[in-house]
Amino acid sequence: MIGVAGVVAVGLIVGAGVFAWSKLSGGGPQPAEAVPSDAMAYVRLDLDPSADQKLSAMSLLRKLPDFEDATGISDDDVDLRELFVDEVLSSSGCDVTYDDDIEPWIGDRLGFALVAGDEPTPMLAVQVSDQDEAEAGAKKIAECAGNVGVPSITQADPSTTDDVSYSSDDTASLGVAFSGDYMIVAPTQDSAEELAADADDDPLAASKKFSSDMDALDGEGFASAWMDGETLADVADEIGASDTDVSAVGSGAVALRAGDDYLELVGTIDSEAGDGAQADVGGLPESTLFAASISGGGPLVENSWDQFQSSVATMGPDLHYMLTDIQASTGLTFPGDLATLLGEQITVGIDSEGLGPDADPSSLADLDLGVRMKSDPAELTPVVDKLTSSLSSAMGPDAADDLYSQETDNGMVVATNEDYASKLTDGGGGLGGSDAYQNAVPDGDDAVNVVYVNFDELAKVAPEDDEDTAQMLDPIEAFGLSTKIDDGRTFATARLTFD
Repeated sequence: MIGVAGVVAVGLIVGAGVFAWSKLSGGGPQPAEAVPSDAMAYVRLDLDPSADQKLSAMSLLRKLPDFEDATGISDDDVDLRELFVDEVLSSSGCDVTYDDDIEPWIGDRLGFALVAGDEPTPMLAVQVSDQDEAEAGAKKIAECAGNVGVPSITQADPSTTDDVSYSSDDTASLGVAFSGDYMIVAPTQDSAEELAADADDDPLAASKKFSSDMDALDGEGFASAWMDGETLADVADEIGASDTDVSAVGSGAVALRAGDDYLELVGTIDSEAGDGAQADVGGLPESTLFAASISGGGPLVENSWDQFQSSVATMGPDLHYMLTDIQASTGLTFPGDLATLLGEQITVGIDSEGLGPDADPSSLADLDLGVRMKSDPAELTPVVDKLTSSLSSAMGPDAADDLYSQETDNGMVVATNEDYASKLTDGGGGLGGSDAYQNAVPDGDDAVNVVYVNFDELAKVAPEDDEDTAQMLDPIEAFGLSTKIDDGRTFATARLTFD
């Protein structure tokens, strides 16, 4: 899709500036009301969400070093539509200007969809304020891009398009039609008109499956996406995906949102994926730099290894060779040993204590890091022995001797010292109650999987003379990734929090 699709989609989505925008007036229907209900996938960008979303995203992103230089966004009043469209048009050579040809009609929202049919049909839905102006602007862009087929129009005010004369090309490959407040851009004029008519009769917004998935997100934020995995599976080969992977997802949705001190990506699918024991990192010390707790990894590896191998084959030889090297250097056997290590649950912790720029550890025992595995101890022991032998080969025989390992009732703990091993096993720390953890992992009490990084702790251990790293870490507090199961659905939240 070129012409209008190129200018609008690329201009609005490219770069970090997608998260920040001017105070535009808006409202009205969402793009899903201009997309047919048989859409298989849908992506939406809203440049006029609630005011608190706008202000929060702008405030947070402007804390990042070089954000203003990289995006050209220097204040809250910049119109990102103009900023990015001008950037695209500057290298096109087209006699098209934002003020004359785009601003008079462009709205605040757009959506992209892949619609089912004899062949999957892509479409773009762009909110417009004036259909005549939009059609004229679309035609001018299309002709500049090579006359790719916007139908001829009658221009009421030729001055708005600089008196350019247009001609119709029925065989060309771009069509424009309208559904409500949206301009539909599709590969052909016939498909554009058909899509618009279908959307008028039965829009995606009225689909129960779509509505259920989007409602589960509890807020679509300023960008969102949705897919129907079962329908997409029928055309998986055509879009370069695995039909097994896609159909296993069912239907699901994601949303990009902003709060007062965080940006987050939230997703949900209508199935229980990755169910298992509650993630267990809250008992680690508050000084934890990195923590992860993954549940159900062993069964997942065993059940999906063949599928994983097929995926590896499509990614090229590099990943295959990497897996082969890991097995050769460690003595591990995949998937069996990997499934044993992950078992029912595996928890990893790295504490910031002993990692400062002035630290001078004499051995691994001076550091606080370790792993706790819930798996069959009899099966774990030989696998852990392989890893410790590999460590001795890489770092010398004393490295493995410095490790502390102990069997537990339901597995084994391996750490750099006995004290940290007990923290991994018995807990008692304050990480779960800390503000940093609770902000980054809002579903921590219900999560079955958690990954957590404390950037404030990382900043403390970074080299003092590394100013670039210090500037990058300074505004960021923590990152959290968590999944939970609720009412037959799987939810995942990735959140970046700011100081």
